[in-house]
Amino acid sequence: MIQTRESRRVTNTDFTTGQAAKICRVSQQTIIRCVDNGTLKGYKVPGGSRFRRITRVSLEQFMREHNIPMDLLQSKIMYVGNDVAEVNTLRGLFDREKVFYLDGSGSPFLHGMNVEQSKPHLVIVDLSLPPSVTREFGRLRYITGFQETGMIGLLPENSDEHVGCPV
Repeated sequence: MIQTRESRRVTNTDFTTGQAAKICRVSQQTIIRCVDNGTLKGYKVPGGSRFRRITRVSLEQFMREHNIPMDLLQSKIMYVGNDVAEVNTLRGLFDREKVFYLDGSGSPFLHGMNVEQSKPHLVIVDLSLPPSVTREFGRLRYITGFQETGMIGLLPENSDEHVGCPV
């Protein structure tokens, strides 16, 4: 039975059937069918809509019960820079497994390959890196599949230093 949530607003922890399908690597119709038959707990958007939403908790439970890999559900943060202390700070702030370090001294081509492979949700770039590196990360938002990837540029403490192209 599908519930409606009149008193609750849709939040960032609620997924559309399309988002849930992408995370579970199944078709959107499969997710709709699972919500309709009660296998996956979901609700219809208030106001007589036919659209459904799935809470993060319900989706996690469904994925565990059906042995679906959770890798697409977990946020990944990539730090690009030369400061290992900065990486340790980020790992202290966020879940350790979610922070990936990419050495800023590598080639932009290798950086692109690493980003494509890890598919981070947030990229934090040290803007004191050479412009050839920071510029490539600025172009990420124009690549299919990365339009929703968050980008943060970190300025060096000494703002008089050479700063690469802003992200």
